[in-house]
Amino acid sequence: MTLKQVFIIVDDDPINNQICRFVLTKTYPNTRVIEFLCPHDGLNYLTEEFAENEETNAILFLDINMPGLSGWEFLDLYNVLPKSLKERVRVYLLSSSVDERDRSRAGENKYVESFISKPLTIGVLQKIVQTKLKLS
Repeated sequence: MTLKQVFIIVDDDPINNQICRFVLTKTYPNTRVIEFLCPHDGLNYLTEEFAENEETNAILFLDINMPGLSGWEFLDLYNVLPKSLKERVRVYLLSSSVDERDRSRAGENKYVESFISKPLTIGVLQKIVQTKLKLS
């Protein structure tokens, strides 16, 4: 069985999502990119459609500062998802925050692989994918 890879973006900023999509598809032209402006929609996707497709892994880019449900609150809800689902997702915080407390908090969260400053770049993406492939 070959696992498929998707990229998921959860960010309320459509311009950032457009930049991410551009970087992702320019670097990996045949990749699937799924975007959510609403964090609740992103969680619903993970618990429904993504959970049903056990042949898919994901790299999730999550913003911290979003209305309605912050990235931290998203991670609290993510924490209670089934372990089998979380094993197939690598979470990266992608934020414009310059608060060192956010970086520290990200480093303390067992589900966050890394804190990345916006915007996503091709070089950073390539490092993420190389690291992710080593972890798989």
